[in-house]
Parts: sequence; C-alpha cells; structure tokens
Amino acid sequence: MSGIISTLKLTNAKRQAGNSPIMQRRAKLLSKVREQIGLANAFATGERYIVKKSKTVVDAETGERKSIEVNKKLKHWWFVSDTGKLCINLRYGAAIIELAKGKTGIEVSNKSELIAAFEIVEEAVEAGELDEQITAAVNAAKAKFKK
Repeated sequence: MSGIISTLKLTNAKRQAGNSPIMQRRAKLLSKVREQIGLANAFATGERYIVKKSKTVVDAETGERKSIEVNKKLKHWWFVSDTGKLCINLRYGAAIIELAKGKTGIEVSNKSELIAAFEIVEEAVEAGELDEQITAAVNAAKAKFKK
C-alpha cells in the first residue's frame, strides 16, 4: 500500500463493549470523592460549593418537556467526633465502606488534612485499592433486597 494512508500506523483494534462492573463502580466512587474534595475546599475557605445537574420538567401550560439546571444536594462525608477531630466516612450509595476490618472512618485534625485525606482516597480509588470494599458494599446492599 502506498500513498498518504501508508504513513499511518494501522491496527486491527476493536472498541471495548463496555466497562466492567468494577470499573463502573470505581468511576462512580471517584466522582463522589471529587465532589467531597470540592466540598472540603469550600469548607476550608468558607465558601459555598455548588454542583449543577440537569432535571427534566414538564411545562404546566404547554405540556412540553424541557431540561433545566438545578443545584445538586450534596451531603458532606465528614463529621466532628467527640474528641474534636474531623472524621470521614467513605460512602458508596447509602453504604459506609469498611476500609479495614472494623474500621470505617478516617480521622484528621484540621481542614487542610481533610482535603489531603480526600486526595489520598482519590488516588487509592484510581489505583483500584478499594475495589474489594466497593464490591462488599454493593453485595451487602443487594443482600438486603433478597427475600
């Protein structure tokens, strides 16, 4: 083959049909952790953190469906413990992720450590270190629905 197309590297590549469930769960948790980083940054600076989402509504007069942007309700994953320290509970949906046997929280002493802790969690999720814990949380949630 000669010509312009021969200057390109040709391959027999096929697109992957879809992400595996583990990759989808990891991406979901990663997006939520990134929201928490934004919340923690706003908490540290005393500002508001707003995330927009699309919502489809029906116009009462015309009956026409349209998409509008609304503020997403975000709940922060940290709280102040009895000792005055900040504690973080990682969540996957409504389930709290158990990070180690019997350990569900991360304790930090101030706002800057809060942000740093979330950034470390973000790296761990990207590296796949919490895949087993995410799967355990999903299986526990599924078990609640079985009769």
